[in-house]
Amino acid sequence: MEMIPWVAGARTLEVGCAEGVFTALLAQNGGEVLAVDICARALARAEKRCAELSTVTFARLDIASERIDGGFDVILCAEVLYYLHRRGLLRARDCLVAALKPGGHIALVNPVADAERIHPVFLLHPSLRVDKERTCSDCNRRYTITVFKKTS
Repeated sequence: MEMIPWVAGARTLEVGCAEGVFTALLAQNGGEVLAVDICARALARAEKRCAELSTVTFARLDIASERIDGGFDVILCAEVLYYLHRRGLLRARDCLVAALKPGGHIALVNPVADAERIHPVFLLHPSLRVDKERTCSDCNRRYTITVFKKTS
């Protein structure tokens, strides 16, 4: 969470919200949070966890095949993009970049091996540049966090 550049009143998109753990943390930073997932069961659990958070809304969305309305300051994709094949990953990347405001940030969090496949796909987009990157370890594995900034 500390790597994400926060703006007061930021509009945030969380892709693959699962059961809403990060959703609740994102909501603590103020602004609006749209949390999406492809799984209806996960969304129901996330909605229950975040029921008291009035700034959070939920939607069922397949990021590899559906577009999303734009205007986001921050987009978080934590351990979800590795489910996509190359074509789906390219579509998701383009959809996310289109939904991001100029100057906004996309944060990708993936295990190291997956990050080596996914993060370069985002780096190839002409409107993105790496703002910061870090490889971390927890008790189970190593993972890479890359934060991209939209330049135009």
